[in-house]
Amino acid sequence: FGGKMIRLIPLEHKDLDRVMEIERKSFSSNTWEEKDVYEKRINTFSQGNLGIWQEDKLIGFICSELWKFEEIYEAERFMLSHNIEDYHSDYGDELYISSFAIDKNFSSKGLGKLSFDKFLMEMQEKFEIKSSILLVSDEWIGAKNIYLKNGYSKIGLINEFFINDIGHKFDGIIMRKSDMLY
Repeated sequence: FGGKMIRLIPLEHKDLDRVMEIERKSFSSNTWEEKDVYEKRINTFSQGNLGIWQEDKLIGFICSELWKFEEIYEAERFMLSHNIEDYHSDYGDELYISSFAIDKNFSSKGLGKLSFDKFLMEMQEKFEIKSSILLVSDEWIGAKNIYLKNGYSKIGLINEFFINDIGHKFDGIIMRKSDMLY
């Protein structure tokens, strides 16, 4: 990968100002989550909340939780800024990806897909995950493409879940990847 060498390292509290900067650049203000949400994620499941590093620069992050598998979840489960402690289980067998962002200055270079692939592989090695689930805005074409290329498919919809900065509403697409156990 030449210049694309990245490392995934558990986020630390000292990284959160940079995480918030990436969050603000990556998402509309209606989608922003607060610093305390990320603090709880780190405290609850440090191995699943990782910084994406290129050399000595934090260029992105992926946050996740382990859930006990259910065929269908209530829509409230996916609410922004929900408390990880409400749903995370150290023995969960479904990986919920709660947030994923790459700094705009580093996007469109294949680093999103590379980071996501590496993240899934590392999580599968560490945990007995049989599936993974996430929610993506219908307008986030690049993210949707990464998920589709990784074997995720649409299993549900939350109408008008996301609102962009000019007030347009977009559906939240629930996507799942099954059969993840080696």
